[in-house]
Amino acid sequence: MQRYVPGAQIAMPPSPRRRRRRRRQKTRIAPSWHPSALRTSRAGIRQAGAGHTLVLAVGGAPSIDATTAAVWDHYARSCRYPGLASAHTVRVGEDWFGTVAGAGLACVGGMLTLQAVPVAAPAGVEAWRALWVRQGRGTGLVLEHGIVVRRDTETAHAATLEAGVRLLDARARDRLPLDPGPVPDSVVVRLADSRRAGNCVTGTANWIELAGLAGRTSATAGELRAAAVQVGQASRVEAAIRVAARRSRL
Repeated sequence: MQRYVPGAQIAMPPSPRRRRRRRRQKTRIAPSWHPSALRTSRAGIRQAGAGHTLVLAVGGAPSIDATTAAVWDHYARSCRYPGLASAHTVRVGEDWFGTVAGAGLACVGGMLTLQAVPVAAPAGVEAWRALWVRQGRGTGLVLEHGIVVRRDTETAHAATLEAGVRLLDARARDRLPLDPGPVPDSVVVRLADSRRAGNCVTGTANWIELAGLAGRTSATAGELRAAAVQVGQASRVEAAIRVAARRSRL
């Protein structure tokens, strides 16, 4: 028997009619698009509940397009409101497989990279001038440009090369033996804590949208850990939580 929890929604089994109306994601793939690119393209992209179409194209200038459409037969006839279907079109250049996927940049920080051009960087750091896709409000997508930096296995997005190197340095400091001990779920984590932990601004915005925390400037450690189970990036979440714990103990 299902126990009632105040404020929670009770999930009822779908009727046979509702089950027939449920739509699966449809994907149209350009012939030269490799299946591995398809898997990475799905990382961190929100889809509407009444169906989704993903179009992957190779050739031409990198671009994205996100649209939605009403689906009036998604719910029962007695419902006055339509379901919502989404469609995303992702286009990359023909050199994507070598310049982006070949460099291990197809998906960086949960965001799809559309273009990456190497630039000079300090010793021990790799850098690219890049275009990437961030989650917007609802099922919308945002195309952003800037710098992607990498040192060993750590990567970050930034507006400039100098800002990217500072993020990598902040993450290196976070790995030093400054463990504040077990951090309870009640600790409040602010946006500033995430940035001090070395999390990039665009990656944080992408994660917040996917986690359903848009519009908030703080959350408890418990809320962030629960969201990380679904969205990912648990190591970066824990880094922000550790910074918040140190701040609260000063």
